[in-house]
Amino acid sequence: MSVEVSIIMPTYNSAAYVEKSIAAVQSQNTSFETELIIVDDGSVDQTVALVKKRQKQNAHLLLLQQSNQKQAAARNHGLEHASGKYIMFVDSDDLLLPGAVEKLHQALQLQGKKFAVGGIIKRFKDHDEVEDKSILEGAHDQKQMLACYLAQNQEMDVGLWGKMFIRDVLGAQKLENGNFFEDSLFVFDYLLKLKPNEIAYVQQPLYVLFKHDNTTTTSYDSTIDQRALDYLNKVKLRLQQYGTLDQRMFAAFVSRTILHVVHHHIKYDADWNSKQQRSLLNSKFSAEIRCTNRWLSRKYRMALFLAKYFPKFYIRMYRGEKLRRN
Repeated sequence: MSVEVSIIMPTYNSAAYVEKSIAAVQSQNTSFETELIIVDDGSVDQTVALVKKRQKQNAHLLLLQQSNQKQAAARNHGLEHASGKYIMFVDSDDLLLPGAVEKLHQALQLQGKKFAVGGIIKRFKDHDEVEDKSILEGAHDQKQMLACYLAQNQEMDVGLWGKMFIRDVLGAQKLENGNFFEDSLFVFDYLLKLKPNEIAYVQQPLYVLFKHDNTTTTSYDSTIDQRALDYLNKVKLRLQQYGTLDQRMFAAFVSRTILHVVHHHIKYDADWNSKQQRSLLNSKFSAEIRCTNRWLSRKYRMALFLAKYFPKFYIRMYRGEKLRRN
């Protein structure tokens, strides 16, 4: 029987939780053949040994190994070896909920559907947050769909997990932009190939996203400023090529992206200060940053205003809020 769905899972020093994540995938009850492709990104703990133990119990688990090149490269490695008609992504510290693969697959079987999007549970240390309605729903044309995706997205919209892609539609598409914003850019590139009515939605959580503070994607990286600018430039170029650039929408997208970078610095860069923050907010693309942009929610407009005009206060406030949550 040919493989219907390939599920790609990158791992790196995941010994503490990878077995649970694998078990959640392997316990999916489907009416078709699936394969789990685990790409280890140079782990130095017991991750590979644990995966090999699981591999002995399941012939449909493929283990690939590479030197440490980060998550985007690991996912691309998995894509190169995937044999399924459909593609899913799972992180090694998260969980697929029961029935997730079958539900996404069924959604894609509807006439003309090329992309399936499901909800997620964001699991923090002391509470859960559910996102089960995509910002893409209700878009009447591609320009509006892309605008909503860039300027008003939720985490369930931009993450690779909780979704099912069609391999033939993906074609040669790969993850790019290093290890920052690569998920968002990958989904954006896929949306460029679609019309709004080609997307199917499963309005319930299918995936548990654990919000750790000690993962490789939530540690300080001094290249994030340049990665963000690269991301903004790549998106702008694509929008111009497709004739879907809306200046107000793009300005909101820039504001949200730069604010994300500010938060990354505040949280993970101990030397970050108000002078650096002011400089970042007045650097390239600064003309796009407007605290009155109506594409932005009130929360984002207020955060941007404080970050830009009261940076010292904003740094203290943001760090204090994170400490209270932890």
